[in-house]
Amino acid sequence: MWSKRGDFGTDRPGSWNAHRTEVQHTLLEQPRGDACATPRSPHSPQHRGQGLCRPDDASADDGHHRPRPGVLRRGAKRRCRSPAIDNRQSAIDNSPVPRIRVEPLGIEVDAPANETVMDAVVAHGFFWPVGCAKNGECTNCAMEVLSGIGRLSAMGRYERQNLLRQRGQRSVEDPRLRLACQARVQGDIVVYKSGVRPDTL
Repeated sequence: MWSKRGDFGTDRPGSWNAHRTEVQHTLLEQPRGDACATPRSPHSPQHRGQGLCRPDDASADDGHHRPRPGVLRRGAKRRCRSPAIDNRQSAIDNSPVPRIRVEPLGIEVDAPANETVMDAVVAHGFFWPVGCAKNGECTNCAMEVLSGIGRLSAMGRYERQNLLRQRGQRSVEDPRLRLACQARVQGDIVVYKSGVRPDTL
C-alpha cells in the first residue's frame, strides 16, 4: 500500500523513493535479453529476411534465412534471360542463310537478309551489268525471277516509276521482272540475268 503524501520524499519502507529504488534493483537484477530471448515464429514478418541472432553472421542462418533482393547465395547462378528467349535466339542463329542462284551462269551465292540481289552477287566477285549508280534509273540491272518471287521485298514506288519510264506499262504488270539493285533478298531465289560473269578487273 502506498504511503501518505508526506512520505514521498523519504526512503523508509512504504515511501515513494523506497518503491522506486526497489523497482530499479529488480530491473538491474534481471538478465539482459537479446533478440534470441524472445521466441519468434519462422514465418513471422520480423523473422523473414533476417537471422534471429546476428543477421551479419552466416552461422545464424537456421534454414529460414532469405537473402536480400538482388543478393545471390554463394554458389548460386544468375540467369539473365529466360529459356524461351534463349531458344528463340538459338533458332535465329541457326537459321539458314538465303541463297541466290543466277542463270544461265549457274552460280550460287549466299546473301545476307535484306541485301539487294546485285550487291550480294557482286560481293562474291561477279560482275552485274548496270549503267547507273545502282539507284534504279537505268534499269539495265533488270532480271527475271524464275523462283521465289515472294521471297523478295515488295516493289517500291521508285522502282515502279523507273520501270514505267524506261520499259513501259507491261514491265510493271509482270511480277517476274525486277531491278536487281532494288529487290532485297528475304529467302532462296533463282533469277535469270545474261551478262553476269566473274569480275576480272
